[in-house]
Amino acid sequence: MAPTEQDDSVPAETGDEPQGAAEPAAEPQSAEDEPQPQAAAEDPDAVYERVLAEERAKGSSDPVATARAKAARMRAVKGTSGPADG
Repeated sequence: MAPTEQDDSVPAETGDEPQGAAEPAAEPQSAEDEPQPQAAAEDPDAVYERVLAEERAKGSSDPVATARAKAARMRAVKGTSGPADG
């Protein structure tokens, strides 16, 4: 017997969608639809003081503690959650 050839252009009747047939992700229609950073839950200066105290309590050097506190304050101002949120 000769092997039968299958037509790959017709999807199998398994109920699965063919690859690439998924809907593309919806894109925002205008700048107004884009998500805006949420308002900071904490005052940026309070974030600075809190992170500075936490870093000093961990034993971080003053330059490192200050830099991390400044970064945390800027994240609070911008409404982002961390460096990877950019």
